[in-house]
Amino acid sequence: METKSLGLPVVVGIIVVIAVVAATALLLSGGGPSGGAPILPPEGALIFDDFDDATLGSNFANTSAGMMSGTGTYDPEFEFVPVGDGYALKMMFDFPSGEWCGYWSFMRPDENPITSDIEVTTGYDLSDYTTLKMAVKGEPAEGTKVRFKIEMTDTVFDTSSENAFLETQNHRGTVSAEAGTSWEVVEIPLTQFTSSGPDLDMSDVRQMNIVFDSVPREGTLYIDWIAFT
Repeated sequence: METKSLGLPVVVGIIVVIAVVAATALLLSGGGPSGGAPILPPEGALIFDDFDDATLGSNFANTSAGMMSGTGTYDPEFEFVPVGDGYALKMMFDFPSGEWCGYWSFMRPDENPITSDIEVTTGYDLSDYTTLKMAVKGEPAEGTKVRFKIEMTDTVFDTSSENAFLETQNHRGTVSAEAGTSWEVVEIPLTQFTSSGPDLDMSDVRQMNIVFDSVPREGTLYIDWIAFT
C-alpha cells in the first residue's frame, strides 16, 4: 500500500484549527488565570475597588493599600492581570506554619497605618449597605480551594500598642471565605462582621484586609472587584 505524507498547507490548516478550538475552549471556561470576562459588579453597587487602574488603592480617591505579613518577611507578591476589559489583582502567597500574610486597604484618603494617626469618626459610612460582594478565583498549591479571611475595622480599632490592640479587638470583624478555581462571587452579609466584632461601627469603617493564615499556605488569589450592595 502506498503511503502519502500530508502536504504543508494541510498541516498548517490542522494547526490553525487546533489553535482555534483551544482558544474557544479557554474562552468558554471563563478564561485562563488572567483572562476571560468573569462576572460584572451588581448594577448600582458601591465599588470599593475594581483594580482596573492597575494600581493598589481603592476606587475612593488617594487611599493607601499594600501587602503585609506578621514579620514583614512573607508579604504576598502581586501583579495586575488582564480580565475582560480591565484588570484583576493577582496575589501570590507562600508562608510557613505559624505565619500569615495578606493585603490591606484604607477607606479614606491620605491615611496610612504606619505614618498617620487615625481620628475617630473619620471612617467610611457603610451603614446603608447590607452585603459585601467580591469576584474571586483561586489557584491553590494543593486542594481545590484558596481559603482567606476578610477583616473590617473601624477608627477605634488601634494597633499602636499591644494593650490598645487587645482593648479594641471588638472593633474588628472577621469572616472566613474561600475561592474555587473558577470565577465566582463571594457574598457576605455585613451582619457577619458585626457579629464577629460586636463593637464594629459600620458607619465609621477605616480599613479592609484580606488575610491568609491557614492551609493551603501557598497559592494564588485573584480579585476582580470588591463592592457593597
